[in-house]
Amino acid sequence: MAFSIENLSSYINYFFVFGQDSICAILGSLPEAEWRAHFFTSPSPSNLYRKFPQSYGEKTAMGILHRIDRRREPRTEADLPVTVWGVDTRGDRFVQRASAREISFSGALLFGLEAELRSGDVIGILYSGRKARYRVIWVRYSDAVQKTQAAVHRIEPDACPWQELLSAQLAHSADTDK
Repeated sequence: MAFSIENLSSYINYFFVFGQDSICAILGSLPEAEWRAHFFTSPSPSNLYRKFPQSYGEKTAMGILHRIDRRREPRTEADLPVTVWGVDTRGDRFVQRASAREISFSGALLFGLEAELRSGDVIGILYSGRKARYRVIWVRYSDAVQKTQAAVHRIEPDACPWQELLSAQLAHSADTDK
């Protein structure tokens, strides 16, 4: 299959599918002057605003993109006020209010944290009088608002603090599907 600069850009943008060796093989099949001129010059306005496929299932030059979701259960959009406590990266204890969004029985996405956390930390979450321990999976710091966003996964023996809320939503969605 012959590659051109036009379809090569699609392959470069989806580098994770092919890996480094495949990209080097593709570049090796093109004249060096052609790909150097394309990738090492300032982009034209048409390249700056070119739309790339944003949703899964959309047809691309490489075929149809399929989403690989590793979650065992769906997440539910919510904005629950929670109390979070634990030990931050400096070893200081903290207790603070935050917001739990995208909740599930086994995890949540926390917004508005002020404590500095890192992946692997164990924190506690209190919601509606119920508490559980969670392990921090990843952390994202926001310089704009000086707050932290963290994905957390519930530690197994503890019960989910928002289980009643999720169970009620599942029952409601089952009733509306009938």
